Amino acid sequence: MNALAYVLGNYASHFGGKPGADRFSSATYDAPMRERVLCVPRTWLIRDGWRRAKRIPQWLAATG
Repeated sequence: MNALAYVLGNYASHFGGKPGADRFSSATYDAPMRERVLCVPRTWLIRDGWRRAKRIPQWLAATG
């Protein structure tokens, strides 16, 4: 969970919290492009297991 939180929240430390500012992030893509470029998670950990983490990262709590 910590690794996912780091990767998905990395823009905040480099770009001051502007999600669209990281040109290397898939967050800048629209939904159809993201589906074309990103792979489907195949392992349990990345697909479902991360939800069992005891600490909810700030970036996830803000979106939920």
